Amino acid sequence: MTFQRRFHREEMLEANVLQLCGGTVGLVLVTFLFEPSFPPTGPPVVWAALLWLGLAGTAVAYSIWYYLLGRTRAATLSAYLFIVPVVALVVSAIVFDERLSVVQLVGVALVLASIFGIARAPGASDPPRMPTGRTAD
Repeated sequence: MTFQRRFHREEMLEANVLQLCGGTVGLVLVTFLFEPSFPPTGPPVVWAALLWLGLAGTAVAYSIWYYLLGRTRAATLSAYLFIVPVVALVVSAIVFDERLSVVQLVGVALVLASIFGIARAPGASDPPRMPTGRTAD
């Protein structure tokens, strides 16, 4: 919510980029300080995995998050974070042929019902409050 109060919708993506770049610079400096043999050696698959996690798993994911945060109230949007374990359960069932227990199925149903309830709550679809009292529209 603080992020929504501080930045306009158009500034959210730029703020996200600056935040990620600042964190990256800080981490690289600390890495050089404590691990002078940086960069480590390794097979190309390790570097590919590192790039995948850094770009798709972080940069793209946060860009989507801040894009949505500029258009949806934080309280409503944050409810969708609970979908992550549901996706993990479904993927493990598909990829690893795991069977979901009754307790897990009940948990999935409760999570989905809760997200539905939060999305339907009064004011959930209201645009977020923006700086200087303007709305996101």
